Amino acid sequence: MYPYRFSALAAACLVYVAFGFVFGSGKLQAKPGPGIQSGSTLTIPPYADRSVWGVYVRRLQDTVAKRWWDEIFYYNYPNSISRGVVTLSYTFSPQGTVVSRSVISNTANGPFADRALAAVRNARIQAIPASILAQAPRGLTIVQTFRLRDNDPTDYGLASSYPQLLINRFPDTGAAENLDLRRFYPLQRFIYQSRIVSISAAE
Repeated sequence: MYPYRFSALAAACLVYVAFGFVFGSGKLQAKPGPGIQSGSTLTIPPYADRSVWGVYVRRLQDTVAKRWWDEIFYYNYPNSISRGVVTLSYTFSPQGTVVSRSVISNTANGPFADRALAAVRNARIQAIPASILAQAPRGLTIVQTFRLRDNDPTDYGLASSYPQLLINRFPDTGAAENLDLRRFYPLQRFIYQSRIVSISAAE
């Protein structure tokens, strides 16, 4: 009976693999690690990744999120923006210069989107690390969300940046790199939230 069970299991596995080969990509692919290219897409590192790529992505996300907060409060916009989520796409050169930006979606209002666009335009984005340039020689294209009272629970909230916690930390200089979000649970109590959801090599 046991040899029969083993043979049946082996046959099932072979059928599964064959099905995946025919109807899938036709090849087996390992999941890329942080900073490893898959087509034109770059992997977003997990929270607290201390590799060069991991530190760079978190600094980029924090820098833009902090600038978004500044655009809202420095210019006295908190009463003019509504609850919702704005998703932007923006592209910057290897030197960190923004060359394009656009709104992909907006469930809030116009002033909310305007402040997010201004944040991308005015953020001090750092140059792409030399170790990543081979994968993104023309720069990077980022898709990033900006949320007000609309919680994103990804990775228990650790995937996001919270500009309230960055007010005096100046992330563009690296001063926020020792911030441990786990000390501030529950993170859903912070109503301003931003997260990079996609990174790809600029075309």
